[in-house]
Amino acid sequence: MSVKIGKGAFYYLLALFVACIWGTTYLVNSDIMAVVSPIQLMVLRFSLAFVMLWIIRPKWQMDRDTEIKVIIIAFFANLLYFMMTNYSIKYTYVANASILGSTSPLFVALLLLVFMHVVPSKGQVAGYIIAFIGVILIVLNGSISMGVMPMGDLMALMAGFAWAGYGFLMEKYKPKYDSFVLSRKLMFYGLLMSIPFLIIEGAPWNFDGLFTLPCMAELLYLGILASALCYVMWNHCTANIGAVKTGLFIYVIPVATLVFGAIFTGEAITLMGLIGFILVIIGLFLGSREKHLGG
Repeated sequence: MSVKIGKGAFYYLLALFVACIWGTTYLVNSDIMAVVSPIQLMVLRFSLAFVMLWIIRPKWQMDRDTEIKVIIIAFFANLLYFMMTNYSIKYTYVANASILGSTSPLFVALLLLVFMHVVPSKGQVAGYIIAFIGVILIVLNGSISMGVMPMGDLMALMAGFAWAGYGFLMEKYKPKYDSFVLSRKLMFYGLLMSIPFLIIEGAPWNFDGLFTLPCMAELLYLGILASALCYVMWNHCTANIGAVKTGLFIYVIPVATLVFGAIFTGEAITLMGLIGFILVIIGLFLGSREKHLGG
């Protein structure tokens, strides 16, 4: 007896899987950034991802109009998002960075409303708000210890906006390339855009720390799974169920971070965190089942 999964359900499960993987990357990033700088990590991730995707899909595609759109998308999805995320962790509290970075679904809905006149339903608006409240409870997890650090907080908010820009542009432009070619090009242009900042930063490379088994394993995890393959899957979901419904799964990332943190670091999950988890699930359900009112 076989169990059939509907096409829509498959993409929801795929987006959920990607969000869970990205939820683990905070734990890995915090480890590896003791060895490399934020910009160095970006360059390494994009390089590994580009090589892996070229091996998997060695197909050359070039369309001038589409290429310009992909470069613009890469600016938001790769350069701005990763730079703001990595540096926000340095200049603000982790709780602030997690909460402000999770504003991207709200920004996506706002961008679609303003520029494409796509009106979210009341159920979707309720889903966004409920899930966002859930994220706040999860990140705090029983510890009300947030402060205000303007520079880092602004960077975290810009990271949320950058990811929203990525989702919005994917919805608006609908690039002609398949998910593998598109993701490979995003990594390539992200790498090219990162190199000038790497030169400006001028941080020395810690090769002794870099070429160790744990560090190399973490780099491969971030570059191949979390960057190359997850971007392919995320772009595939966006192309099939839309930027709004796919973007809602960003709210799962703090949930995954909380769960994996409890498993691997022994961090306790409080009642506040559990309530937040339930609210995120309710918000995802409401946001994904409702249809837009216009567009």
